[in-house]
Amino acid sequence: AGWGWVVACAVWSGVGAAEAKPLQIMLLGDALTASEEGRWSYRYYFWRQMVDAELEFDLIGTQRLNDGGPGPWTRYRGRSFDSDHEGHVKWRIDHIVNGRDDGRGNLAGWLERSTPDVVVVLLGTHDALQDKEVEWSVREMRRVIQLFRRDNERVAIVLMTPPPAVHEHAHRLGPLAEALTELALRETTVQSPIRLVDLYSSFDPSTMLAFGGVQPNDLGERFIGSRAASAVLLLDEAHLNPVRKTSAQVWGAVLVVPSGAALGFFLLARSQLRRERAASIYEPHGRGGEAAIPVGETRGKRRPSLGPGKAAAPDDESGQQMTVGRSP
Repeated sequence: AGWGWVVACAVWSGVGAAEAKPLQIMLLGDALTASEEGRWSYRYYFWRQMVDAELEFDLIGTQRLNDGGPGPWTRYRGRSFDSDHEGHVKWRIDHIVNGRDDGRGNLAGWLERSTPDVVVVLLGTHDALQDKEVEWSVREMRRVIQLFRRDNERVAIVLMTPPPAVHEHAHRLGPLAEALTELALRETTVQSPIRLVDLYSSFDPSTMLAFGGVQPNDLGERFIGSRAASAVLLLDEAHLNPVRKTSAQVWGAVLVVPSGAALGFFLLARSQLRRERAASIYEPHGRGGEAAIPVGETRGKRRPSLGPGKAAAPDDESGQQMTVGRSP
């Protein structure tokens, strides 16, 4: 029986290795996702926290750089930044669904190239600032969700509400955040969960916005990246480790699972503890720290502003704190 267990594990491991694929994560959004040349982007802080969680993952998308060029990205824990994303500057939600005249495609076309297991969506800012009706934007967001589920019926979605802005139409952002919260509660399922991250009520515009009043500064990008990563890491094991079985794996499961159940439960508990620790150690010191569904109370002290001309860079591999000077 012992040798049978060893042989079965070897077969299972060999087939699993052949079929192994990192968790596919797509970061979808507008300029808040794309960021600007010379900025770190929330994507960088999101990536660092996921690296710390020791998950095997791959950021996917047709875009590689920030708007205008690269950021000052540094290596972290021996790895280079995975800069792939789907951030499209000044795109509304309907542009994501239908595309624009500039030939950059649309969501259906992007999904023909890759299939995400997890998607982080931050859209709606330009809908509100262009004075679009909330009901219209929510209808388009529902179409985005449908497209993802048509591509992968088990996709997990982290839906972030747009943060506050300083703009003549910024008053539309609050009602849009409420409507997106209701959409997430209405559309979430066990098979394809939607986790809401309420940026609108937790993001502090007095310290987290750049001078333009719409784009986040470095503190804001850190905050968004931390909230997004925490929400992803708190997904259940089935969505963080998607199963891609072949027929050989199915037969392997018949042999392996009965004798390996105890080991499996132990590894599952240890993995969950590691993810929860990774999600909690990055709690930002600004307003609101938890990834929440539904919208909850915010708490905690505000972090001090970094000043208009400087952005504190993340620690490099040597542990030194860097400071990068740039215009906001």
